[in-house]
Amino acid sequence: MAGVVGYSVSLRVQQATQMIRDNQITLSEAVTWWTTGVGVAEAGTVPAALGAELQARLAAFADAFAAANAEEEGPG
Repeated sequence: MAGVVGYSVSLRVQQATQMIRDNQITLSEAVTWWTTGVGVAEAGTVPAALGAELQARLAAFADAFAAANAEEEGPG
């Protein structure tokens, strides 16, 4: 397997948080979303493979964010 590179991509979102049930508890940084991926690419295609993997992970975050923050439709 000459010329093959293994890679790992990890993406996480960290933000300040506060407990809902006890607003006296705050965390300066908490991981609120994360994803990982691994793959193998030929040496000449590593930048493109990493870029595609990162784009896929960012799209997954965008979809998760949109779903979690969608306004629920109500009557009328």
